[in-house]
Amino acid sequence: MQGQEAILTGIDPNLAAQAAGLTLSALIEVQTRLRPDHLAVKDAVTGYSYRQLDQRSNRMAHYFTARGIARGDRIAILSENRIEYIEVFLAAAKIGAIVACQNWRLTLGELRHCLSLVEPRILLASPRNQAQAESLADICASQVCAGIS
Repeated sequence: MQGQEAILTGIDPNLAAQAAGLTLSALIEVQTRLRPDHLAVKDAVTGYSYRQLDQRSNRMAHYFTARGIARGDRIAILSENRIEYIEVFLAAAKIGAIVACQNWRLTLGELRHCLSLVEPRILLASPRNQAQAESLADICASQVCAGIS
């Protein structure tokens, strides 16, 4: 116990308890209430306000739960960097699922191995990686691969 006390020296326990309760989805929900029309995320082509990001991630969370994905399940994603990554992360956070990002530069055999370790319930892929993902559909525990765009 003495070692733990040394680690906690100088840390306000009340502040630490408050911080431990913060989640990414809760932070976005706060910003959605305070600044619904402010820009939340932007890439080279698309931008979403906090309200739009919250609505889109809610729709995706409903999409996942309608397919039986629940707390602790893994959602694999095979995509280059895209704004949809953020939506997937937020949607997964809202339902307690885990996002397992896959490297789209891997060979099919390497991806098959990585996915077999992750055991995803669903594999999401960008349009660029859709064909490769479809050939990995047998790895998904209960879902066929789905495209994101």
